[in-house]
Parts: sequence; C-alpha cells; structure tokens
Amino acid sequence: MIERKFKSGDLVRHKLGGPIMEIVVYIIDRESNKDESLNREDVICHWFDKEGKIFTTLDQRLLIKFDLLNLFRSQEEKGVI
Repeated sequence: MIERKFKSGDLVRHKLGGPIMEIVVYIIDRESNKDESLNREDVICHWFDKEGKIFTTLDQRLLIKFDLLNLFRSQEEKGVI
C-alpha cells in the first residue's frame, strides 16, 4: 500500500516552485479511472488564478507541504513583517 503524504485540505507546492495548491483528493484506483497515466500516488489539487479555480493531477512525490505558519515566522525574523 502506498503511504499518503497529504490529506485533503493540505496546502502544497511543486518541488520546482509554482502556485500554492490545495489537495482535493487522492486518485483511488487506476482501473476505475480507465486512464493508464494515473497511479495510486496521484492527487488532485486546485488553486486560483485570475481566470478562476484550476484543477490538476500530480504525483504526490513531486509535492512538498507548504507551511504558512513557518513562512510568517521566517518573515518576522527577517523583519519583513
């Protein structure tokens, strides 16, 4: 069984950067989706831009959890906020 790194509602970002996204749901079963490109480690994420809500499917191994609280703490320590 694949270990799930995230839960629904977690904020994540791609390891290479990009927008902050929210985990919506894990893809349960490749056969039920009838799409060979999906696997059991894929998650559906969404984010917002000027055109509205955007959904995408990504492998969980490409994502890191985004910790908003630590971001604010580091900005405070630097005197930014």
